[in-house]
Amino acid sequence: YFTDGESLEAVEQWNSLLAQESTNVEALNGLGLVMEQIHHYKEAQACFKHALKSAPNNAVVLNNLGLSLAMQGSVTEGIKQLRSAQKIKSSV
Repeated sequence: YFTDGESLEAVEQWNSLLAQESTNVEALNGLGLVMEQIHHYKEAQACFKHALKSAPNNAVVLNNLGLSLAMQGSVTEGIKQLRSAQKIKSSV
């Protein structure tokens, strides 16, 4: 977990990377995780969904989206994403 100052710095670093490459899956996922940590859940989910447009079979991002959705009350959709992540992990 980050302190408030570290979270802000992390957001700035991820955004800087995304300014250069807006579809960078690692950066979108990282930004989503930081957004989750600072309780910006809708923004976090938007990051995860954007990442999945470039990498629809990325089990890590699917897992993060599923957890985020489930924790914010969209349990059915969250479970769907988590199952998709598990299915991908199992096939590797």
